Amino acid sequence: MSKLIGNSAKINKLPDRVTDINLADRLIKFNEKEHMLNIAELTIKYFNDKCKVGKTQHKTPESLRAAKKWESSGQKPVNYWSEERLKQEIAKGVPFSASVYLPNNNICGITIFNRTGEIKFGNAIINMNTRGGLFWDALHITVVVYKDTYITVIGNHCIVKSIFQEGYGALVPCNVIYLGDDEEEVLKYMAKIHDSDANKRTNQSALDRVVSQTHAGDPVGEDTMKTMIALGYNVKGQVVPNGLDLKVVSSHQVVKGLVNSYGFDVVERASNIMRYIWKNDEEINASALEVITRTLHYFSSQINKVGNGKDIFQAFMNFKVKFTGMKQKSLLIETGKNKDPMISVCKLINDFNDFVCSESVLNAKDEDGKPLRVKVQNNRPIGLKLFTNIVPESELPNNINILKG
Repeated sequence: MSKLIGNSAKINKLPDRVTDINLADRLIKFNEKEHMLNIAELTIKYFNDKCKVGKTQHKTPESLRAAKKWESSGQKPVNYWSEERLKQEIAKGVPFSASVYLPNNNICGITIFNRTGEIKFGNAIINMNTRGGLFWDALHITVVVYKDTYITVIGNHCIVKSIFQEGYGALVPCNVIYLGDDEEEVLKYMAKIHDSDANKRTNQSALDRVVSQTHAGDPVGEDTMKTMIALGYNVKGQVVPNGLDLKVVSSHQVVKGLVNSYGFDVVERASNIMRYIWKNDEEINASALEVITRTLHYFSSQINKVGNGKDIFQAFMNFKVKFTGMKQKSLLIETGKNKDPMISVCKLINDFNDFVCSESVLNAKDEDGKPLRVKVQNNRPIGLKLFTNIVPESELPNNINILKG
């Protein structure tokens, strides 16, 4: 929709109250029972769930494999350690990495930074169909030893494919990393490995990258996470509430781009207005947020003069929602690939002019329901000439003539 600066360059520095956020206090803590999932158990659940809704008759990997006539191919790795040998080395307490055959039903994933809970079993089946079964040479699995558990940081789907082909408990070749007994450091290191690998993958969403970057200690990911937290946005259920009711936003990338382009304070004001007037909406539409942010960026001075120091813009928006039923998406005038947010900004400014020049403004109230006592304006505060003087020529929309009225 917009040409924002995005994450590539920081133009507006984040305020200290954002950068000073302690992520250790604001993000949920790792809980083994909640966040550690056994991949074989997830596979069992997949078959059970599919059977319940009648989308398959296969209750076991063996039944599925027989129906698909899958066969393994490629070169099965040799000279890998046994699990017994691995445990002997772990007992020495010295960090190392090794190639090991592990039973696939003893491998777990951690959902707090990895997408183990979002395994796409259907994609694994499609891949198996393409190859006619398990292709040994394409297996790429990395696990880290955490306490007495093997945690996959790369290769969830490969483990599932090994279960489909070989069954539960079959040995699967893994690159195993042992780091010692410092649990906190092990968790952080796992996130680093996952983040380094996941950033190369097209199936890793931008939001997933922010999560893994944050847990890996990457400064870019941490800044993005702090920005989202400070604005009261949740990120994949990982943010601990602190005052504001947490919302989700349709695109954290748009939010970060707005902050970079227009500054944190302006985006915060826009977010708070949306949070107030659409208090029952769980999600904030990022494109609508951009329209309000741009409006405030360019015209806050003129808007504030009308309100005599009071938030007349929020009162105007609240009036629109209350008396016209305006939804978030109602702010977006154009659709399609050539959407221009400034067209929506111009329409919003025109509506604001109409509001403050009518008796409707006499009903404007603050957040506590008290009258703002704003007088009806004799002249439209933001006309065509003012709009074109403030907005850069490259951003002038094709509907600016509506401001002539």
